[in-house]
Amino acid sequence: MISMAWLCYIIEDHLHSAVWTRELQVPVFTYRATNLSGVVSEGTMEAREEQTVVAKLQADGFIPIRVSSEAKPQPQSVSISLPSFFTSVSKRDILALTQELATLLEAGLPLDRSLKLLAELTPNQRLRDITNQVLSDVEGGKSLGDALAKHPKVFSRLYVNLVRAGEVGGVMAQVLRRMAEFLERAQDLRDDLSSAMAYPAFLLLFSGGSLIVVFTFVIPQFAGVFEDAAVSLPLPMQWLLVVSALFQGYWWLVLLGIVGGLVLLRLYTLTPTGAMAWDQFTLKLPLLGPALQKAEVAGLARTLGTLLHNGVPILHAMEIVKETLENRVFARAIEEAREKIKTGIAIGTALKQIDVFPTLATQMTVVGDETGRLDAMLLTVADTYDRQVRVAIKRLTAVLGPILILGLAVLVGGIVISMLLAIISINELPI
Repeated sequence: MISMAWLCYIIEDHLHSAVWTRELQVPVFTYRATNLSGVVSEGTMEAREEQTVVAKLQADGFIPIRVSSEAKPQPQSVSISLPSFFTSVSKRDILALTQELATLLEAGLPLDRSLKLLAELTPNQRLRDITNQVLSDVEGGKSLGDALAKHPKVFSRLYVNLVRAGEVGGVMAQVLRRMAEFLERAQDLRDDLSSAMAYPAFLLLFSGGSLIVVFTFVIPQFAGVFEDAAVSLPLPMQWLLVVSALFQGYWWLVLLGIVGGLVLLRLYTLTPTGAMAWDQFTLKLPLLGPALQKAEVAGLARTLGTLLHNGVPILHAMEIVKETLENRVFARAIEEAREKIKTGIAIGTALKQIDVFPTLATQMTVVGDETGRLDAMLLTVADTYDRQVRVAIKRLTAVLGPILILGLAVLVGGIVISMLLAIISINELPI
């Protein structure tokens, strides 16, 4: 009895010690900072939160460029050792560049010195080369907007126009900060969509692989038995044997047909008519369509609201928005609304007359137009539909997984039933 009590005491003391040790542990942050002379310093610091590290660095006379927890490091490009010709600039690279440039400008560093620092710190070789070219153009007398416009595959028209608006208004740092927030929200939404579709994609690949194995290896094992029986097989089993023979002897033809079909579909969607038809089709899909519509509305509203907030005229802003949209249905709707606005119709009324946008979005746009706070209302619309997109994605993945599993079960069950019917028909032969 005493030994049991002593054992409980030891366990309790160990648990209290573990909790006390965990409470004493302080997160470790890695930082990258520069001083006003442009000297870059890197290191680690223990602190309870990120803001403590930022305040400590600023108190020591440094400008924090990047602060991140060691447990959750910021995603970085790993293509530094590759030639810039073979590397690409991801949206994450542009996001990091924008955040760091905004931080340096907010700290009071001149634009040329900020670009020089970023060119040295950027891990992506191609983006480093582009930053050096932008720096060279700026030092040669060009504006930052004009220098960025020379690289349209890296910096979008939206990005360039916002930078130009910031230059005109003398609020470059604020514009870049808003642009960083815009890019971060868009990246978070893409990450959520990619994570949500990973499981259904795995199920789809697994289902396709399972069916290929069944038709290529399982059914042929029974084909010889059915042929020796010299009996008329049920129609479902006859179809299974035909498909199995096709997979066995003409697998290359099946593969060629699939690849050829995908290529033809891709070529068709590259045409204006095909692209419009494909976008209309995707918006009408039972589960995916509403999520795609809300995602397009969220991106459209955020882009237009950001442009208007930074002083871009509405007609010019809508022209930029039209070019940033991937869905041709919405791009055409924006062009129609733009033509209506030219005749004097308010934007809310113009969007309301086009049967593409959700009622909530058009009503909020009308209210924003009437109250003179259109930019703020559009950003509110974007936030609202961002949340709805995340909810729709969760619902989609919650339903899509069971649907795929049920479909695979039905296919496998049908194959098994067809084989059982064939075996029963053989057993019913008179001896």
